[in-house]
Amino acid sequence: MADNESTSKWNPKGGAATLYTCHKFDCDFSTYEKLPKCPECGFPLYDAATFKVFGVLLAVCGVLLAAVGIGIIVLLTFREMKSEFGAVVIYGLLSALALAGIALIAGGLRQAVTGLKSTWFLALFVILLLAIGILAAVLRFVAGSF
Repeated sequence: MADNESTSKWNPKGGAATLYTCHKFDCDFSTYEKLPKCPECGFPLYDAATFKVFGVLLAVCGVLLAAVGIGIIVLLTFREMKSEFGAVVIYGLLSALALAGIALIAGGLRQAVTGLKSTWFLALFVILLLAIGILAAVLRFVAGSF
C-alpha cells in the first residue's frame, strides 16, 4: 500500500488520502490526518484545494499591484518632471512596485497550479516591498538634506 493510501482513524477505508500542509511561512509540517492545527507551530493545516484558492487570490492581488505600478508609470510619462533625479527615483520605485506585483503573480499562479505553498515567491515579494520602503526612506532623507 502506498504511503498516501494508509488507513488511520481519519481515513479508515484507505484509498487516496488528502495531504494537509501547515500554512505558516517557515513550517514544513505535512500529514495525511485531518488535524485542527499544526502540532509543531499551532497554525492551521490546509489541503491542496485551499492552497489553490489562496494562489488565485495572490495572483489577482499581483495583477492589481502590477497594474497600479505600470499604470502610474504610463501616466507620468506624459508629465514633465521638475528634476531628473526625482524622475529616476519615482520611476525606480514604481518599477519595483510593478516587479513585486509580477513576483506575486508568479507565486500565485504556481500555487494555484500545484496546490503547494509558494514560500520563495512570497519571500521575494516581501523583500521587494522592504527594499521599496528602505529606498523611499533613504531618498527622502537625502532629498531633505539638500
